[in-house]
Amino acid sequence: MKKQAIQILAIVLGALALGYGVYVTFFERNGYIKSTAVIEQIDEIFSGVDGDGASEYTYDVYIRFTTADGEKIRTKCDNYKNSYAVGTWIPIWYNPENPEQVHGDNRLLGVILMIVGPLVAAGSAYGIVQDKRRGNGANA
Repeated sequence: MKKQAIQILAIVLGALALGYGVYVTFFERNGYIKSTAVIEQIDEIFSGVDGDGASEYTYDVYIRFTTADGEKIRTKCDNYKNSYAVGTWIPIWYNPENPEQVHGDNRLLGVILMIVGPLVAAGSAYGIVQDKRRGNGANA
């Protein structure tokens, strides 16, 4: 694959990372109600083996909380952190129209993507400009 094509792909991926970061940080929880939930169960699911032969796992986190209307809900949360343990209280946001739709606190991921995405895109764009100045743009 040509160097410039890889750089353009990196710009596109950087822009997508920025967009997703903005969505997760500022818009994903619009209309949702903030609450706290207790972790009732964490299921470890074998997902395969990495390149070094180490086992890889994903985790399903089941939580329980009470809505503002007093309804008791048990559902799966959409994120997992290594610090999670059964009995831990975590912040959540739930959809008042469908309380089983729950988002955990993904804001750190959003902020990281909003930083890394533009850096990747800018670095790749800078590389394209430098290659054009050197006359290597199309042939590299």
